[in-house]
Amino acid sequence: MVRNYFVIAFMLISVSFAQAQLSVGLKGGLHTSLVGDNENYTFDNEGLEELKLQFNEASYSFHGGLFLQAELGNFVFRPELVYSSNRHSFLIEDLKNMAPPTVLEESYQQLDIPVLFGAKFGFLRMNLGPVGHLHLNSTSELTDIDGYKSKFQEMTYGWQGGIGIDIRKVHIDLRYEGNFNKFGDHITISETNFNFDDQASRFMASVGFAF
Repeated sequence: MVRNYFVIAFMLISVSFAQAQLSVGLKGGLHTSLVGDNENYTFDNEGLEELKLQFNEASYSFHGGLFLQAELGNFVFRPELVYSSNRHSFLIEDLKNMAPPTVLEESYQQLDIPVLFGAKFGFLRMNLGPVGHLHLNSTSELTDIDGYKSKFQEMTYGWQGGIGIDIRKVHIDLRYEGNFNKFGDHITISETNFNFDDQASRFMASVGFAF
């Protein structure tokens, strides 16, 4: 259903913006995930806490790609195609064997496809719209944990909103991203499913240059 929405929206906007002012360019920037401090546990056969898994830190990561911006009066349509790298670390504590806590890292790459709508007043631009995330690859040190399994969804969805500043060919964007999947829901340890926040959200800053 969401995928069909992307297709229909693209077709309608393509017709409407046949006479619009178009610009195409490259963009790049940094982002970081915003995650709560929730603690998750696995339990042994007696119901006792066996392993504690806690989100530790989200590193600043890079994103870069292409954008198209169509302007018709004050109205703006801006689809993008962006490669995104993400890196997080987790604090692991073996409660059963009283082992000291260790920090393990996980990284994954995805293709972000935001389709944004908005308004522009002078150099100030406001954007809001859906975004799709196509999972490309992942590596994780969590594989060292017995019973660990990982399964990323091939495609997930969310939304982006924020403000932009366009000064001639330079485009500056600050955005907040919310997603409909829970952060960490790809992690399973000893048949226990994990998540650390109700949604996987990010803060994003980028600079673009239109051709």
